[in-house]
Amino acid sequence: MPTFVKRPNGNWQAKIRKNGGKASQTFRTKAAARRWATEQEDKIERRQFHDPRELDSRTVGDLIADYIEEFAPVRTKLGSLNILKAGLGHLTLSEFDTRHIVRHCRARRTRDGVSPATQSQDLGFLAEVLRTARIFWDLPLHGDPVGDARVILRRSINGEAPLIGRAIVRDR
Repeated sequence: MPTFVKRPNGNWQAKIRKNGGKASQTFRTKAAARRWATEQEDKIERRQFHDPRELDSRTVGDLIADYIEEFAPVRTKLGSLNILKAGLGHLTLSEFDTRHIVRHCRARRTRDGVSPATQSQDLGFLAEVLRTARIFWDLPLHGDPVGDARVILRRSINGEAPLIGRAIVRDR
C-alpha cells in the first residue's frame, strides 16, 4: 500500500514498499502520485520493477567479470574483454554512457595504435556483454550506448581517421 506525504512546498511524495521493492517520487498533485504508485506496484507484482539504485552499485567491470565467469570466452574475446574492463571497468552502470566509450576508443588509438577493425570488434564484445546483462541478468539498462558510440566513431573528426571501421583487405 503506498504512502502519500504532502511536502511543505505543496507537492505530494508517493512512497511504495512491496515484496522487497521500494521507490519514491514527488509530484505536483496527489492524483499524479496515486497513478504513479499504482503503476509501480503493478510492476512489482509482474516482476518488472527494478530499483534504480541497483545501477549505482554495479560497475561495467562487474558485468564483464560476470560475463567472463558465466560464458568463459577464449583468446581474442577474453583479451578484448579484459582490456575493456581495464579501461571502462571503474564506471558504475548509472554513469556509464556513450561519452565514456568514445573516450576509451580515442585513448586506445592514441596510446596503443589500435586499428579501426579491432576497435569495432571490441565494441561488438562490449555490446554483447550489455545485451546479456539486460536480457539474461534482467538489469534495467536503457538505451544503446555502444550503438550511439558507433555513429560517432565511424566519422572523421578534426581531420582524424575514423576510430572504427572495417578491416583492410590483405593479400596472403
